[in-house]
Amino acid sequence: MALLSSSDTGYYFCAVTNSGDNGALSGTNFYISVKPDAGLGFNLQPASTNVSIGLTFSLSCTFTGSGPYTIQWKFNGNPLTDGSPVTGNAGDISVVSGSAAPTLTVKLPGTNETGDFSVTVSTTAAVTPNTITSTNAHVVVKPVTPVSIAYLRSLEDTTTWQPTDTTTLYAISNAVVTSFTNTSGVGGYYVQDATAGINLFVSSDPTFIPFMGDLVSAVGVVSSFNNNLELACYVTSSAAFYTPYAYAVISGHTNLLPAPLVFSPYSQTNIAGLMETNIEGRVVMLTNVFLTTPGTVIPAGSASTTVGTTNSSGGFFNIFFPGTQDQDIRGRTLPAFAWTITGIMNQFKGGAYSAAGYEVVVTRWGDILTNPPPAVTATATISGNDVVLNWTAVPYLTNYATPGAYAYSVYASANVTGPYAPLAQGPTRAPLRMARSSFTGSQVHSEWGARGRARHSVRAANAPKPDRIWVVRGAHGVTRPTLDSAGSGAFE
Repeated sequence: MALLSSSDTGYYFCAVTNSGDNGALSGTNFYISVKPDAGLGFNLQPASTNVSIGLTFSLSCTFTGSGPYTIQWKFNGNPLTDGSPVTGNAGDISVVSGSAAPTLTVKLPGTNETGDFSVTVSTTAAVTPNTITSTNAHVVVKPVTPVSIAYLRSLEDTTTWQPTDTTTLYAISNAVVTSFTNTSGVGGYYVQDATAGINLFVSSDPTFIPFMGDLVSAVGVVSSFNNNLELACYVTSSAAFYTPYAYAVISGHTNLLPAPLVFSPYSQTNIAGLMETNIEGRVVMLTNVFLTTPGTVIPAGSASTTVGTTNSSGGFFNIFFPGTQDQDIRGRTLPAFAWTITGIMNQFKGGAYSAAGYEVVVTRWGDILTNPPPAVTATATISGNDVVLNWTAVPYLTNYATPGAYAYSVYASANVTGPYAPLAQGPTRAPLRMARSSFTGSQVHSEWGARGRARHSVRAANAPKPDRIWVVRGAHGVTRPTLDSAGSGAFE
């Protein structure tokens, strides 16, 4: 029954006859009520919204009234067409669907799609009104957000330590590649800026092969793999979370790699907030390391190896050698002891977050230092109420062809026989890592001298001039400068 009107309201029954004029009537009547034609009206109008660039969004409406209906969505007053971009602007890669349906969907929106969307509904029924247009739904497409790596690390849930936002595209700029790679098809690279470090995962792009010291800029989403935080750049169309707005490019090169953080004590892994926001993803250094399986040969193939280590305090920590990433570590024989081991603090554990998942990833063999540096020498001078210690450190080697780094510690005591308390410790260039003790208000200074050598200063604020003794200790050898009453430095 088509084109019903209110006059068609009533009881209906079924009559059947044959060719002999014999017939029968149904035993049941059916009452059909035909409502009078009604004008169009909205029950729900499309709502304004903010979306991140590249993320699909939808707008919906519901309405009442007599049909049949014709629906047309518009952008800034211009009708939309399924399968086409929202605008005709150059570079607009958005895709429209549902332009003649109650729900409009826009995929891959860019900043071109910031504007007013509306929907017009019309009917051929003889009703008033027979055409209605919604109010404007103002859509704001937010551009990619430039952030620091520390900000990305702040997006973790502080209970589960999983990322809370895995859809917004974020941009990092000129982060330094800190992992060493000499093979293709890796996909994961560690990068660090002035605030923190993170794993940069680039999906299936054989053309992107950054080397240690390269500066990279990237756009991606925050992700987690085995509890290790990542900035994931799904740059190939075959990737499940592909978006053409994601990218990773090499934007420059530097020889000034981030100085490693001396990681001690190992019990810091029990402080989840510290590890997740400040240490995971960064270049770190383990000192005075004993390997539990000396003489072991790392497989010559592409297999990866995990090795246990201990330090002089009895702490245990795993070292991971990614054979798939670096051919340089394949076929190497593990030593019994290393003065320092430098790598990236990583986490690799499936399931729920656990402190047991942390490990240091070593990507080049030269970052395992088995030879001690020469003994350190230092001078002490007075500056106001401050005592300033200066020493020339073994330079922190920044070129990937000459890897390695050493750490230095400063101890202080009011008595030449001790006990000596740690005042500061760290690698050979800023920032030195403070080891808090009774020396409140202490400051640490470090700056580059000529030819890449580091000149270090440690100030003990308000220290009595003749009554304080300091020891500067390298990996091998100790210097103890003292001050006389005139504030002149001397060596013992």
